[in-house]
Amino acid sequence: MKIGIIGLPQTGKKTLFQILTQKKLNDHEQFLKPVLGTADIFDTRFDSLVKMYSPKSTIRARINLVLLPKMEQETILKGDIFKDIADMDAICHVIRSFKDDAVYHAKGSVDSIRDAEMVNSELIIYDQIFVEKRIERIQDTIKKIKDEKQIKELALLEKMQKHLENEKPLRLMELSKDEEAIFCKT
Repeated sequence: MKIGIIGLPQTGKKTLFQILTQKKLNDHEQFLKPVLGTADIFDTRFDSLVKMYSPKSTIRARINLVLLPKMEQETILKGDIFKDIADMDAICHVIRSFKDDAVYHAKGSVDSIRDAEMVNSELIIYDQIFVEKRIERIQDTIKKIKDEKQIKELALLEKMQKHLENEKPLRLMELSKDEEAIFCKT
């Protein structure tokens, strides 16, 4: 599994990444490209099994973490960050809630709700663009060939589009079993 760590500048993304991966990063370096790392998953059940069976070697389960570039206006406008996010299985959105006058804030003040909504709105806009492009491609295909699977996918995409237009993220959209099946196959 690959988890991308995202958020505004100065939220603690790099600190979280370093703690989880045990990878030391340069404090003054600007990360314009994703930084890859892995984190061992500690589980007492694993430790119990190792103790019980004494295998010759042990390898813990690992998770791949990716520190994505800061979500600043420049990276958002370029769109590269959304390409990186699309490559992830999940995202971890780090939001700043600590106040420290020595650490600047991109918006001038700490407001966790505002910051979360700002990032979420950017993600919703990107999803809208993706859904609209997919709808156009499927409509073109359906004009040529009436494919039942594509007709069902189009209906689901139109439902997603309406959900996104209400400024709600797709993760909050309820899907029927049939819709889940369509979504997982596309």
